[in-house]
Amino acid sequence: MDFQTLSVSTVASAILEQITAMIRSGEIKPGDRLPSESALSEKLGITSSLVGNALSLLEGNGLITGTSSDEYSITRACVERAQEGLEHPEPLDEATVSDMYEVRKVLEPATVRFAARNATPEDLARIRETLGRMERCLASNDPEEGAAYDAAFHTAIADASHNSYMSQIVHMLTGVFRTSVSAGRKHLYSESGGAEAILEQHRAIYDALAKKQATAAEQAMLVHLTYAQKKKHWS
Repeated sequence: MDFQTLSVSTVASAILEQITAMIRSGEIKPGDRLPSESALSEKLGITSSLVGNALSLLEGNGLITGTSSDEYSITRACVERAQEGLEHPEPLDEATVSDMYEVRKVLEPATVRFAARNATPEDLARIRETLGRMERCLASNDPEEGAAYDAAFHTAIADASHNSYMSQIVHMLTGVFRTSVSAGRKHLYSESGGAEAILEQHRAIYDALAKKQATAAEQAMLVHLTYAQKKKHWS
């Protein structure tokens, strides 16, 4: 008898589904606090470290925000996502995916340019954390988790731009694209050097951000998205 190990993204999805249901019922609203990590761990019957990693993933996607080491609250982006029904989007056809990439190639290079100018040390730490988790997922050959942190990397950059409109649009596109993430990642993991190339492109984006090199960050993002579009990979 085989049992599947619970992944961070699986736990994050389970928590998000319950948050979504409570938002739709009017039980919670933006700014409301979630139970503590320890309380959620007890309610879900899983370890606090797994819950903590799942909450960090949700925070990386801008759906919750940390108020202390053990407290999180609901963001407006989370409520809007729940209300729009984007937590389980329909699969996208090839033409739609191509159109989305064209939009991203216009938006995200500009977003990362803003982030290079405006990112705080806390913003950079959050971006670096998602990159580190992507590196660990590659080492453990875990495309599902890697895809989740890949998306979190991009939304963290959008938040670091400190431009609310840019951030909202990137978060929206992330929600729409999530159905294509795992399939694209699995394809890259099966293709020699594919996942390593994507990771190296993310490192180049982060390095330019950390050095406040706006033009280099913009160019690195465009190179990355162009490569990802050819591979039909969310990145």
